[in-house]
Amino acid sequence: MSTPEWKIEAQEKAEELTRQLVNLTNAYGSEEHVAKGILDGITGTHNTLQQSFWRSMKQVISGYARHPYVDLRNQASVAMCKAMNDAGEETYLPHV
Repeated sequence: MSTPEWKIEAQEKAEELTRQLVNLTNAYGSEEHVAKGILDGITGTHNTLQQSFWRSMKQVISGYARHPYVDLRNQASVAMCKAMNDAGEETYLPHV
């Protein structure tokens, strides 16, 4: 079964937006402002969409916890995602 075009497009848009977000953190000290912008963007949407967003982020955390390319530059991030993944394994985020 082939993947519907709209799902492929959603993934491509998410990849591009993620690259943009990551690049925004490239300026030293900008993480706090980027985080506030993300938080404001999330909390300014419908609660059902917030839940959907966090279901996606749960999958991102789970995938990053298994990231195969780890060195001192991202070791702590991968370890944090492993801990978050373990802590959230039993948390179900329903479609409501």
